[in-house]
Amino acid sequence: MSQQMAYFPFIYFIILTLFQAVFRDEITWFDNVMVAIIMYIIIKFVHWCMVPCDWSKKKS
Repeated sequence: MSQQMAYFPFIYFIILTLFQAVFRDEITWFDNVMVAIIMYIIIKFVHWCMVPCDWSKKKS
């Protein structure tokens, strides 16, 4: 599931850029790229938080 979610920021970036190209005078590249990067980092962090820690390895 995480691998599928990792593509979401890139799809969001492409759709948002195309939307701005069609309906606006200019494309806000910096905003689009930064939102995609932040979304990617958040998705990776959430996936990392869902992996349980094996405490028995740290006790020995």
